Amino acid sequence: MLVKVVTLFLLGMAAMAMVFKHLNSRKRLTKTGTCPRCGRHRIGNGPCPCGAAQKKV
Repeated sequence: MLVKVVTLFLLGMAAMAMVFKHLNSRKRLTKTGTCPRCGRHRIGNGPCPCGAAQKKV
């Protein structure tokens, strides 16, 4: 009886994992914004540090 309970629990967990994996795959993040000059990932709305450094020179 205990083996049946453990087997059903594991099958239920595997089924839930497949369902949540399928649901989560649709909500992927889009490609993050990168700087056109240096290719760094941009965080926020401020200027990229590479552009700020080039303006000072």
